Amino acid sequence: MRIEQSRYENFITNARHPAKVTLKTGIKKDGTFTARYIKSVMDAGAHATHGPMVMLGLGVPAALCYRCPNIKWEGELVYTNNILSGGYRGYGSPQAYFPVESQIDEICEEMGFDPIEFRQKNAHQEGDGNPYAPEMPLATYRFDQCLQQGAERIGWSLRNKAGSETGVKKRGIGVASVPWWVSGCMGVPDFYEHSGAIVKINPDGTAQLSTATIDLGAGQNTTLSQIAAEELGLASEQVFMTPTGDTDLLPFDAPTHASRGTYCSGTAVRAAAAAAKQRLLMVASAMLETEAEGLEVSGGKVFVKESPERMVTVAEVAQVAESPFMVDTDDGPVPTSPPEVKGTIIGVASTAPPSNPSPATAEFVEVEVDTETGAVEVLRVVYAHDIGKVINPIAAEG
Repeated sequence: MRIEQSRYENFITNARHPAKVTLKTGIKKDGTFTARYIKSVMDAGAHATHGPMVMLGLGVPAALCYRCPNIKWEGELVYTNNILSGGYRGYGSPQAYFPVESQIDEICEEMGFDPIEFRQKNAHQEGDGNPYAPEMPLATYRFDQCLQQGAERIGWSLRNKAGSETGVKKRGIGVASVPWWVSGCMGVPDFYEHSGAIVKINPDGTAQLSTATIDLGAGQNTTLSQIAAEELGLASEQVFMTPTGDTDLLPFDAPTHASRGTYCSGTAVRAAAAAAKQRLLMVASAMLETEAEGLEVSGGKVFVKESPERMVTVAEVAQVAESPFMVDTDDGPVPTSPPEVKGTIIGVASTAPPSNPSPATAEFVEVEVDTETGAVEVLRVVYAHDIGKVINPIAAEG
């Protein structure tokens, strides 16, 4: 059974929160922000529901997306007789970045700054403290590269020639950006963002991954399996996901929201896989009669680093760990291995990520405008995204 709404029905049942945003910005002669004031009035509709968090999602990026020593933000959430507003992708940030980026263009036009250079001058830099949580540094932050590479691809250096065409149709190039935001809930790792996972090594050399993270169609199952496989030294097709992520049976996991799946849940999966790997190496060390620190796992095999020919398969290690303690021989029952290596090879983790990735993007558009009719045609779009380490290139490209 499926319910499919018309566009009209969609807009009368739920909508993104409308907002009025007032900005007042102080700029030095060199183009540096010195003071910023933001006031946002947001229409909650008949009930608050997600309104307070969406309001926060507007205020934080609007106030903190660029460096500025003096910032004041006031936010008002208003009940109205309009339809209910809910939490949509971006959670307030579209309502923030549209006015911020629009005002930057107005500032640059008024004061004669290049819009790319102006944004670079006021942007946060890699190594700075996270604007929302200063104790967490921006370990990787490539907004500057997004601006540079996007400008090169669109031909930004030619933009001054825009509008000089003969005839009624004129061309122009514009830029807007998302200079800083967070991947995960507000950039605070211990705020509702911990995840859990269980990884078990099977006797056939495969691994079972159990997590309460839900794949909403963005490929989380594949990505998390890849993370576990890499940590365990297995092929990704050798890792199988437990079908149902039931938190009655598995460690707690926060919702699949705010682009947190790969980073937050992936951190827990990697930790669980590392715990299982540590146990795997301990059992293998007894079998190979060497220290666990001297072993490596790759291609489904555990081998001695200095003598790779001395090896056992992951399946053999799991079978020894799960085999009966005593076996019959001509000399009578003997132990197959020391008691300390017996038992299922399993790893468990429930943890929050140590930091928070801060994605950034710059988008460039070339348009043609008919100055007589006002018709606008989009000719080219170039977007440059800092998305961090790509785990699944096919999914990222999709």
